[in-house]
Amino acid sequence: MPAPDLVPAHELLKIDYLLGSVLVGAGGIIAGLVGGVLSSWLQRKNERTKERALRGVRILRPLRDRAKDFAQRLRELTAKREEQVQREMFARIKDPHLGLLDYVSWCNGEGSYWAESVLIAARYYQCATWTRDELRTNVTTSAENALLVVVERVRETHGGRYRVWQSAQDAIGHRMGTAGQAAVDEQQFWESIAGREPWLQRLADFFKDLHMKNRDELENMSASLEEVSRAAHALD
Repeated sequence: MPAPDLVPAHELLKIDYLLGSVLVGAGGIIAGLVGGVLSSWLQRKNERTKERALRGVRILRPLRDRAKDFAQRLRELTAKREEQVQREMFARIKDPHLGLLDYVSWCNGEGSYWAESVLIAARYYQCATWTRDELRTNVTTSAENALLVVVERVRETHGGRYRVWQSAQDAIGHRMGTAGQAAVDEQQFWESIAGREPWLQRLADFFKDLHMKNRDELENMSASLEEVSRAAHALD
């Protein structure tokens, strides 16, 4: 029986070289694909991290602070809601009966506590409106959805007779300015109320009419604001 033909050594070397080249090339392609996918993933992750950081600065921190301020002031005013002086002060904010300069001076002086209360409420509605506009079409986590839920709860507890209807809350929020742009400052705010802008004047009525709301209603209004502050803090 004849012996099988043997492959010459130099041919084996060629085959080994070719196989090595193919494997190296395939490995390079695979490594390139993996590297490209990893690079794209890292880039998207970095973009999401930057977006969350910017959202925290633009929306979450202001919302957290404004909700906390509003809840605290609402509790303070609730405790004094039967006092005639308090009602008279908020009535004076709505109907100044003063020249514009004297009115602004009064809001920043003798009437500053009550006037500031109206501004605190307006700034909360501003931040809440920003948050709703941002998250309603761009919720990416359960924590963001939880925040949106409690923001909506505030809209419900604050809406109604002797309160601020949801449409008015939105109107106030948009009137105060949009996220990333210059907001209405204090001077402009007092001028707008003195000019009898109805949405902003409604806030003075809201506080003036605290005695028309029962204690449970007022507690729900304050507690819902505190929920918003906690939910925003959890996301920041």
